[in-house]
Amino acid sequence: MQHSVLRRLFLLYFAIILFALAPSVHSQSAPPPDIFHVKYISDGAVYLDAGRNAGLEDGMILHLAHADPDGSTTEAVRFRSEDPVADLKVFSVADSSSACEIVTAREDLQVGDVAYLTPGSIHEREDHKNEAEAVNYPVVITFSYGDPLD
Repeated sequence: MQHSVLRRLFLLYFAIILFALAPSVHSQSAPPPDIFHVKYISDGAVYLDAGRNAGLEDGMILHLAHADPDGSTTEAVRFRSEDPVADLKVFSVADSSSACEIVTAREDLQVGDVAYLTPGSIHEREDHKNEAEAVNYPVVITFSYGDPLD
């Protein structure tokens, strides 16, 4: 009898711990993408298939490269040794799309080309994310020696 009660208490304790940890496991999300696709090109502007939801902001700089013909372009495009086809600057951002000014173009651009964030823009995006998360944490001050009020 005693063994059965202890077993039930253990299972109840385990279930409580499991359900308490479940929200923290599901709240972790994948990092936003660093590559985006060109969906439309006009005079002096490129429109991308990503926007605010992907972490893009006004003023970010992106490089553009031609997509692989077989459609298998990955984030490794950022590490190619060749120069990018064009440099872009984001000037308008919606939730799921954005418009970029063509700063320089070395070749003709095509729908389906891949735009990717420069290292500086990636760091800028991370800094903005960290600033937003810092609001949730109070400042903690510790003193290594004695009481500072004395």
